[in-house]
Amino acid sequence: MNLEILVSEVLKIIENIKNHGNFTKENNFIDYKLKLNHYGITDETDIFLKNFAKDILSFANNNGGIILIGFDEDPTTKQISDAGLNQVDVDIFSKIDLNKITQKFDSITKCTIKTDLQQFQIGARKFYYILIEKNNDVTIPITDFIDYKLKKGEIIYRVSGKNETANENSHKLNSFLQLKANEKSKEFMEIWSKLLP
Repeated sequence: MNLEILVSEVLKIIENIKNHGNFTKENNFIDYKLKLNHYGITDETDIFLKNFAKDILSFANNNGGIILIGFDEDPTTKQISDAGLNQVDVDIFSKIDLNKITQKFDSITKCTIKTDLQQFQIGARKFYYILIEKNNDVTIPITDFIDYKLKKGEIIYRVSGKNETANENSHKLNSFLQLKANEKSKEFMEIWSKLLP
């Protein structure tokens, strides 16, 4: 999905939460995070990438996605609540420069990954969302980036509501290849359906 479609989708999700208290469950398209882990550092770009680099790559290698930040998910019941972000995290997010994030991903993968980061409110509580556009190429780290938990050649993708490493074993690699083949078939059919009356 491109950023334009993702904006439309995230606005529907936010309205559904605000107006009806309905939370879309985590899936291949949506992830919830409660807060930032600061790792004892102060650089906003590093904090952002340490928290989200793996997730962003996994969504880019799938069909794109949305990360909603400020939401707590109970590990047992899977119930989601809109806790909101503390002011320290809001301040860090407000200083994030997406150009620096894009440049960092260019150096990590030699691919451009398009993202968007926006604040929103529910009542007095503040939240952020990150949109990650689908990348048509498989996006792979070109070297180890230990700080961001990324390994050279690792293919990370989103499946069953979590991040998987495709080249961890042959079964996962085959699943990833099938996913990509299905995407290409779907794209091919969409092109033909537009060309034919």
